[in-house]
Amino acid sequence: TPGGVGDVSLTVGHGSNGIIETLTKAYQNYSYKGMNYKNDLVKRDVMELPGYHHRDDSIKLWDATLSYMQDMVNHFYDSDSDVIEDWEVQAWVKDVFNNGFGKMKNLQQASLGVPSSLATKAELVEYLQSIFYTTVRHAFVDFYFFEYTRFAPNSPTVMRGKLPREEDRGLATMETLLASLPTKKQAYVAAATGKVLANRASDEVYLRETPNWMFLKEETRKVFEKFVAKLDKIEEEIKSRNKELDIPYTVLQPSRIPSGVSA
Repeated sequence: TPGGVGDVSLTVGHGSNGIIETLTKAYQNYSYKGMNYKNDLVKRDVMELPGYHHRDDSIKLWDATLSYMQDMVNHFYDSDSDVIEDWEVQAWVKDVFNNGFGKMKNLQQASLGVPSSLATKAELVEYLQSIFYTTVRHAFVDFYFFEYTRFAPNSPTVMRGKLPREEDRGLATMETLLASLPTKKQAYVAAATGKVLANRASDEVYLRETPNWMFLKEETRKVFEKFVAKLDKIEEEIKSRNKELDIPYTVLQPSRIPSGVSA
């Protein structure tokens, strides 16, 4: 909104709708397959990068949540035909395709490549995993936001001045660089916004504490308990590693990941 937090501290193109246009372009190049974060890490060629704790923790959580989705789907569906014949699931997937991403325009793929129906148990697992793992992705983006943005030059949410041209290459000075950084007002609004976004609610429900009262059968509760056991193992591995680090990487400890996206 005009004069609001986003308008003050997340401006792209003075006086324009630049931030909306930037987000629109980003989504136009996004795809359903891009929701597979493990494949995304491979695509970014960071699998051999030493000391990349984010990658290590993300993969462990990906594998744990994927196994959880597989176990749940295997419990409720005996065959691919069962998935095809589940009209409620099929209607849900169709609704997301038509009324979710389907209303976006100028995409490279219809509805970002999100399927309009599911034909196999494996496709259902992939679909559920893409949704469920969003909690993990949200955690590592959101809860480190303040750490990165509170010092404006580290990650400025606004850059002032004219866009540089090719003939300006090599002519930057300390004066021009400082002049391009956010104003004091823009900087503290951005920092305050980051602080709010990175704050955990006092009544937050975390991943391993996900309410399981809806699991009416003993078998489904056991599936959830198996998932929790894997999370606890990952937690201990992360804590053990962090003891050896000067700057611990804690954002992906399962005990610190909310069970949903709320910000």
